[in-house]
Amino acid sequence: DVSIADKILHTDDTNTSIRFPSDDTFTVETAGAERFRIASDSNITQTIDSDGDGFTITAGDMKPMLTGNSNRSAHNNTIFGISGKWNNTEIGRIAFEAGPDTTNKDDGKIRFYTRPSGGALTKRFEIVDDGKITVAAGSDIRFTNGTWTGEVAGKIQHNSNNLYIQGGTGGIRFRHASSGVNQFSMTNGGNFEITDGDLKI
Repeated sequence: DVSIADKILHTDDTNTSIRFPSDDTFTVETAGAERFRIASDSNITQTIDSDGDGFTITAGDMKPMLTGNSNRSAHNNTIFGISGKWNNTEIGRIAFEAGPDTTNKDDGKIRFYTRPSGGALTKRFEIVDDGKITVAAGSDIRFTNGTWTGEVAGKIQHNSNNLYIQGGTGGIRFRHASSGVNQFSMTNGGNFEITDGDLKI
């Protein structure tokens, strides 16, 4: 065994080192600053610089994967999660959760969470194992006008057992799948317009 009190320095580059700053803790420093830490609680921390690149996986002719593998026991248990924190407050999360088949353990879903100001982290929508997408009650799906500056060109909302479809300033238009031609429209003035067709009941 080799015993080291604190650090291993790189020859002729003394601000780069491997350190043991406290019991059961391992760190790596470059340019005199801590970049990587494995703490006694097994948490791993990487400190990034101003370029914001963070953790990068580089690969050749292969697909790089970030994988979370855990043997959870119950339906809805989180298997792997990605969390975003603002000054230590979690404001968003993507959770990969176990499905109902707890015997074969081969199904699952993805849930997306956000937090409003002064509120709690809340599930907003989920993609379940058969591909169905569910949006949380009281939420809606909004379509922008392409500028991403807050304007809403239309939205779909479910509230109090009612489904609402809201168009933009041009109303709501229904188009043919192959030709792209408007078949009928509902204008903002409340008119129902049919383009070169008949109303059949």
